Amino acid sequence: MQLHLPLLPLLFLFLFLSSLSPTKSTTTTTQTQAQALLSWKSSLSNSTSLLSWSLASPAAPCDWFGVTCRPDQPSAVTADIYAVAKLNLPAAGLNGTLVGLNFSSLPYLTTLNFSRNALTGPLPRTVSALTRLAYLDLGMNGLTGSIPEEIGGLINLVELNLVYNSFTGPIPHTIGRLSRLSVLHFGSNNLTGMIPQEISDLGSLSVLNLSSNSLIVPIPSFVANFSQLASLDLSGLNLRGRMEELFVGRAGLKRWNFSSLPNMQYLFLRDNYLSGRLPPFFCTMNSLRALDLSRNQLSSEIPSCWWEMKALQMMILESNHLSGRVPLSSNGITPPLLSLHLANNSMTGEFPLALESCKELVILDLGDNKFVGDIPTWVGDSFPSLKILRLRSNMFRGVIPPQLSRLGKLQLLDLAHNNLTGRIPSSFGNLTAMAKRQQVAVLDGSQFTYMESIMIVWKGAELSFQQNLALVTGIDLSSNSLSQAIPTELTNLSGLLFLNLSGNHLTGGIPRKVGNLEWLESLDLSNNRLSGAIPSSITNLSFLSFLNVSNNMLSGRIPVGNQMQTLDNIMSYAGNEGLCGAPLKQQCSNDEDQAPSSEGDSVHRLSRDGDHEDEEHENIWFYGFVGLGYSFGFWLFFGILVFKRSWRLAYVHFIDHSICRIRS
Repeated sequence: MQLHLPLLPLLFLFLFLSSLSPTKSTTTTTQTQAQALLSWKSSLSNSTSLLSWSLASPAAPCDWFGVTCRPDQPSAVTADIYAVAKLNLPAAGLNGTLVGLNFSSLPYLTTLNFSRNALTGPLPRTVSALTRLAYLDLGMNGLTGSIPEEIGGLINLVELNLVYNSFTGPIPHTIGRLSRLSVLHFGSNNLTGMIPQEISDLGSLSVLNLSSNSLIVPIPSFVANFSQLASLDLSGLNLRGRMEELFVGRAGLKRWNFSSLPNMQYLFLRDNYLSGRLPPFFCTMNSLRALDLSRNQLSSEIPSCWWEMKALQMMILESNHLSGRVPLSSNGITPPLLSLHLANNSMTGEFPLALESCKELVILDLGDNKFVGDIPTWVGDSFPSLKILRLRSNMFRGVIPPQLSRLGKLQLLDLAHNNLTGRIPSSFGNLTAMAKRQQVAVLDGSQFTYMESIMIVWKGAELSFQQNLALVTGIDLSSNSLSQAIPTELTNLSGLLFLNLSGNHLTGGIPRKVGNLEWLESLDLSNNRLSGAIPSSITNLSFLSFLNVSNNMLSGRIPVGNQMQTLDNIMSYAGNEGLCGAPLKQQCSNDEDQAPSSEGDSVHRLSRDGDHEDEEHENIWFYGFVGLGYSFGFWLFFGILVFKRSWRLAYVHFIDHSICRIRS
């Protein structure tokens, strides 16, 4: 026995070293997880983005697309375990369900991001196995069914995003167990029922989005405990009541206690049934950066103190019943506004002077109000960052100030349906942002992920642009009293997607270089006094899908070829008696077949008259030179006879001899 005692320490050392070997446990863990992920991949109908998911890869699954591995917390006794910690597959084209994903095989997962795919079906109850999960984003899919109560088991969850799906039923009461939750997005689903009181237990919540559901909000206790809340979106929840009662209170009625929300930066209450006056209470929210009360039933003037909110960058009050003038700040201080939406109200007065000091504006929408007077010239110098200027459907008068062409970043100009007169400034050809196609999907200068919307008349229909707003470039000057010719300089704006000059008194012709507007999709020149031929260069507009030149005085053959072949609506050309050719039934004569394109009737007439004038000038010069040559020859000949006696005698002798020959 004593001979074997020295071997015991070696045996214990061997066992200890064996326990430290990571190979077996690592291989077992990663193989199990790889098999689970491959099994889920096989259940998807579209998984082309997961081509790298294969056991043939040297470090499967840790080197697969969208997969991140890490060692578990090191232990003094056991080896580190390499395991899948993150699955990041946003916008990966995934099409299928989550039912085939074995969540229990992924116990070390901390991040799961499958947003912006085409996943359908329910959120499996087995998701509760992901006890280490801190970040869950399944937004913008097609998931259905109810939100499982088991989601309350994800006790380490910090962010939960289920926005833009089709979940139904109530919010589970177990949501209150997620004590670490900081961001909660349930917006744009089909959730119903009362918002559970347990949601108030989420004391760490900083972002809450319950918008666009059919939920019942327990006012006012709902926000009582959200001391950390910085962003609240309760849009589209059918909230009702008078603002001064909800926010200011009255006898026997509690109010929303927003004074307990010192960190509130973003407040969105659009698309509800809130009524009454705009409360001055908001003026005390010194951290507020964005406020959206649009599409409610609010009726009052804007309190002057609203222009003294030091942090406010976005104010959206459109589609209410607001009236009165835009007030001036009482202390000369204006908010650092980037975006101001006052459209579709009943506001009056001249162009708001209070805006002159808002130098950082990117979006200004005053459309569909009752503003009057001239558009001030200082607009062109006060907003160097302005990208969208919408003043349509007001009562602005006078000429369009040429200074607007100094707005170098302007990409959308809408002055339609006013009383503007004079000509279209030729300096508009210098609007540099319109000279190129916009390819950035976010408006420069905007710091919000919140999607703003603008109403635009697009291809004859009024549409709301939201997600693609930053990509839109266009000019709408329709339904005014503008006159004279369309400036040729407008054809420098090759980035335009739409151009609407209809319903004015424009004369002359369609610019010959209209084909330079290479990205143009919509062109409306109807109801003017344009004349001449439609320029043949219009066939260069490869993206043109809407054309209306009706009710003018155009003539000649309608150009054919390329995209023009698809524009076969005869109403687009109606009211032009001189037009002929497809798609009209009126056939063209030979003269009309050969009619040249021109800048219009005035230019065509000048060209034609110029040709005749040139011809007359040629005739005058021709006969003039003939006469001059005849006179020169005549006086040269007889001058010689006068001064040269021998020539004179010879000439007389020649005449006598000729007469004698004739007589004989």
